[in-house]
Amino acid sequence: MKMIPRLRPALSSFLAFQLLASAGCSPKYDKANGTRILSGSYRLNSTNNCTYGPVDSDVLVLHPDGRLEQHVRLKDGRKFDSEQGRWEFSPPSNVWLDDRWDFHFENTRKDPEKGSYSLTVEFFSKEPPVIVVDPDDNCFYERGSTAQPIQR
Repeated sequence: MKMIPRLRPALSSFLAFQLLASAGCSPKYDKANGTRILSGSYRLNSTNNCTYGPVDSDVLVLHPDGRLEQHVRLKDGRKFDSEQGRWEFSPPSNVWLDDRWDFHFENTRKDPEKGSYSLTVEFFSKEPPVIVVDPDDNCFYERGSTAQPIQR
């Protein structure tokens, strides 16, 4: 089948546009859809050289109504829980966490500190989102079947 010469440049441009639009671009969501997609339980992934203080495990639960829970267990066995925090998705790629336990990557800190933080969200087309704590240190929260609150 022979293509009409005038359609070839248009088809080539269309295919090039589709390729560029789909390569390396993460989906963008408005506030309502981002909140819906982001809601769920996340566990800190510390397997990839993440040195996030003396944290053994850290679970965030982002409730659809904007309530934030966090359950932190330190390597020495101490637990820090926060069940009345707040969270909010801020398009295109930030999540505000109020009343979140945090270590500031300082070796002198022995206890976490509560505060309000804006973290980056990475959305993917076919995978659950991740919440980035520190991109330079490869620390991030990931959602999955293992992200359950810590038993007390």
